[in-house]
Amino acid sequence: MSIYQPSINIKYDLGKAELFNMFVPNTSQLSIIASILEGILKSEEKSHTIVGPYGAGKSLVGALTGTLLTANKRSKVTKQFIEDVKLVTPSMQSIYEDLLLTTKQRWLPIAITGRSGDFEDLIITSITEQLHEQGIEIAMQTEAKQMQAVITRWRDEYPSTYQQFTALLTQEVASFEESLLKEDEQTMEQFKSYYSELTAGAVFVAQHEVPFIEQIENISKQLQRKKAGIVIIFDEFGRFLQSVASDNVNTTMQAIQDLAEFVNRSNNMGLITITHTGLQQYFANTSFDKEELERVIKRFVEHRLESDSATFYRAAHKMLVTDKSYEISDAYIEQEHHNIAKYNLFPELTPEEREGAIIKGCYPVHSLAISMLPALSNTLGQNDRTLYAFLANFSKIAPTGNRYHVDELFSYFYPDQATLYAVEELKYYRLAASYKLTPTSMAIVKAITLLNIVNSLYLVDVAFLSYALGSTENEVQQAIDELERTKLLRFNIFAETYELYIGSAVDIATVCEQRKLATPITVQLREKALTQTLDTLFYLPYKYNNLKSMTRFITNVVKINPQEDLLSTSLDGELVYALFTDEQRKNNFITKIESQPSKILLYCISQINTAKFIDLVDDYIILEMLAEDKELLASDANLKVELAIEIQSKRYEIKREIDKLQQFKASQQWFSNGQELPPFTSQIQLEDWLSDKMFEQFAHTPVIRNEMFNKANIPNVQRKAAITTLDTILEETFDGTFETKGFGPDYLLQATVLKRQGYDCTDFTKLTPELQEVRSRLLQHIEENPKGKILDLFMILLGKDFGIRPPLVPLLVGALLKDRWGEMVFYSNGFAVYTLTAENLYDILEQKVTMYEYEVYELNEQDKATLTHLNELFFSTNVLLQPNRLFNKLIGWLRELPKFTQLTVQQSELAIEFKEAIRLSEVDALLALQQLQAFTLNQLQEVKRELEQFIPHIKAIIQEQAIEALGLYEDNSEALEAGMRNSPEFAKIVELWRNEQDWLAYSITQLVSIQVEDWSDVTHETYLTTLLQIKDITHEDDAIRIIVGDQVINTVSELELSTKGKVIYNQVSRIIGAGGRTLTPDEVKYILFKVLQEQ
Repeated sequence: MSIYQPSINIKYDLGKAELFNMFVPNTSQLSIIASILEGILKSEEKSHTIVGPYGAGKSLVGALTGTLLTANKRSKVTKQFIEDVKLVTPSMQSIYEDLLLTTKQRWLPIAITGRSGDFEDLIITSITEQLHEQGIEIAMQTEAKQMQAVITRWRDEYPSTYQQFTALLTQEVASFEESLLKEDEQTMEQFKSYYSELTAGAVFVAQHEVPFIEQIENISKQLQRKKAGIVIIFDEFGRFLQSVASDNVNTTMQAIQDLAEFVNRSNNMGLITITHTGLQQYFANTSFDKEELERVIKRFVEHRLESDSATFYRAAHKMLVTDKSYEISDAYIEQEHHNIAKYNLFPELTPEEREGAIIKGCYPVHSLAISMLPALSNTLGQNDRTLYAFLANFSKIAPTGNRYHVDELFSYFYPDQATLYAVEELKYYRLAASYKLTPTSMAIVKAITLLNIVNSLYLVDVAFLSYALGSTENEVQQAIDELERTKLLRFNIFAETYELYIGSAVDIATVCEQRKLATPITVQLREKALTQTLDTLFYLPYKYNNLKSMTRFITNVVKINPQEDLLSTSLDGELVYALFTDEQRKNNFITKIESQPSKILLYCISQINTAKFIDLVDDYIILEMLAEDKELLASDANLKVELAIEIQSKRYEIKREIDKLQQFKASQQWFSNGQELPPFTSQIQLEDWLSDKMFEQFAHTPVIRNEMFNKANIPNVQRKAAITTLDTILEETFDGTFETKGFGPDYLLQATVLKRQGYDCTDFTKLTPELQEVRSRLLQHIEENPKGKILDLFMILLGKDFGIRPPLVPLLVGALLKDRWGEMVFYSNGFAVYTLTAENLYDILEQKVTMYEYEVYELNEQDKATLTHLNELFFSTNVLLQPNRLFNKLIGWLRELPKFTQLTVQQSELAIEFKEAIRLSEVDALLALQQLQAFTLNQLQEVKRELEQFIPHIKAIIQEQAIEALGLYEDNSEALEAGMRNSPEFAKIVELWRNEQDWLAYSITQLVSIQVEDWSDVTHETYLTTLLQIKDITHEDDAIRIIVGDQVINTVSELELSTKGKVIYNQVSRIIGAGGRTLTPDEVKYILFKVLQEQ
């Protein structure tokens, strides 16, 4: 038997009979060969592409096709091939006979292998050179003209060469040139001979200036005259495409398209290209137009060639080369049949084929090793090429003749030691090699590494490893124990298989125990961990939800040893899975919940004994804590991964027990509202019960078809829409008409929540029955509780019978109480809240604020008259505003008045009482209203006028007081002159007064630095006192006077310095003392004078 040739070179192997000896026929390859032959010989599909992965046999198929096409139809090779086809697929025998035995045309092969360069030159040159080698001479279309040009150049530029040329001729030069112009083949061949002789053996090659397709057409015509055709086989065509420069892509693809189109039209040409992927992949990252690429691709018939593992299995024994014959016992064959069936090896083969081709035929290669070879070769080698190379060289690979197991394939695919340290997949092997493990342990690492590389689905357990390695189960178990100790192997409880991993240097068990001793683990932590492992965290009452167009659900939680009735934290209810560590606790709890109604919707009491796995839960909690310990994780790079594995394992073990809670077993006990229920047998039955319960508990829930608002939480944009809508409704001027346009969230909310519910703030009888009931309950509550908490109003909608989702509650409360909203006063911690906005209402609900209260009142006719008068007088409208709104506006009006007007008591008694009433309204608007009822309309008008005109009035009074204090009279000039000499401030005021300038404003600015509008009564008194001091300073004999000329510009009274004064004096003294050393005494004195002058 011939040894398998590991690779094919189209150019050198084409036509060899040995190709058929190494060919193992299979249906896929035979179909492709037949399709290509039929296209070239009998149809207009003469351009073909063979696509397939490395080693799949593409080159072999191309070489076989070319050889069959060009071989003699009566040759032994052709006849033997047809016989082989008959053995594999008898139905194809007649097809090949019709194709190969009836063709009359002579076909010549043109083989090209992965060359680079200009496509047109590559094709033309390959055709002319290879036809020349096969004894066929082709005259290129411009060859004769170029020959004549050479003769002319010799004549003009190289006379000696021309003389030698003419000496070789047997006829006149003119006659020779005339024959050339007629493209006489004999003359052209004679010139080529002369050219070689004159140029030291150089071959004449014409330059292809004629368009590419014209040259191809010229070649085709010349071959047709010779009754011949050519088949161009371009192997590694993909490599050529990758070498095409980006700026030459368009030209090259056009040439390929033109060639394919011409070949398809011709009757003596064929084109076969061989690539690893389709043309699309080669030009995916280029600028070549996608539509143009599609046009090129459509010119070729594409044939996909894939590796066929079944063919390999059937043919492997034929290729396997061993140096020994083996005797195989019946017991071994029977055991192998059992193992092959157990691990589902070779499902493509019949039992007879498994025994003949695998168990006996491939011995001593282990069956599992044979089954893995195609996948390993596909990933690590070159598919079939590597497979057959392994079989052909097996006697060298395993010269001992012993059984060849899976782990030994590791050395075959990774023979290079350098590779072992470069490939990521081999990290486990590298680590294992450093530990000096036993041979069996190393074999396990090698075997599992190979299984990982091919993504094997085998469950790797002790029995499987024993079979794969040919070791006893005891030997395998000892090796597994060793690998687990070195943290290279672990058992994955999810997949129930052993897997390689790299553990940390940290002893997790010890660290876990130490942390457990130092960390108190509460029942709440255990309950949270158990709840998180539930498969189903919610159950839904589907029938109820469909009818009400909303999503209600109950939350599932786990509780350990619950001792008292629990409070539900879910909007719609909770299902509590109650676990107990002993029987007595369980019985006591059942007795308790049977004796009194529970706030929990549903209890399920299981027979699971929590005491059995409580330690497991604690380990899980501690491991979760360790996984969050950054300092611990930093101690070892592999610790995080190992902890994650441990956490998953613990969680899986817990989950196996907890899953029993939701399996609806007959042993479970169910309780609701103090009554035991028949056990639920399925989730559907439970959900039907929940629907009935929801109809009972939330009978009057309005149907609101707005999915966004039928949730516990809504996006911020929806919340803003609700706030905007509610603010609009709460406006006094709102008459039920929404001005919202478009189809945004505001519009959708108003349409679904209000308009479709029949909402009309002027006629509440149009409301749907459900909202009628909600409004009725709200009105009943405020009548029975005229003073209460706003949150209590919200709880009506959230609670039993309604169960309305929180985002809708403030909106509906405000909308349904619109007609009573104006009769309510609001307080926060006892202080009146004039403007309770929609934002406030949503905050009250979301933050469960209890300090906000309401109070409902009824206005009598006198109240209404007073409110109307006030609104008309102060704001020029005759709309009846409610007290809190009106007083809020009055407070704003008062605060816009000057500060002096607001604070002074230098006003009439009525004005002061009016201001006090407004301030009282911040605490109690109703009491403030009662106080203002004592005012007549005239009195109110007078008070308003007095307050608004107070500043001009008080300024006149201040001016009179200042004139009197300073003595600013015309007949008091002598006293004024004396005062002016003693006081510069006084002198300036008198000067302004005499010049009829604003002396009062100057005196106010200089003495108190505050405008009259911002005064208080204290400021007023301070101003008058200071004026008197200016006047009286002229009578102080002990004052220190600073005189410039005959004018006293300033006076200083001697006094005891304060602590701060002493500090400043010491600092100034030091500065003068230090700096004065370089200054004259007069300069120092002048500096002090300037400072004093500026004060």
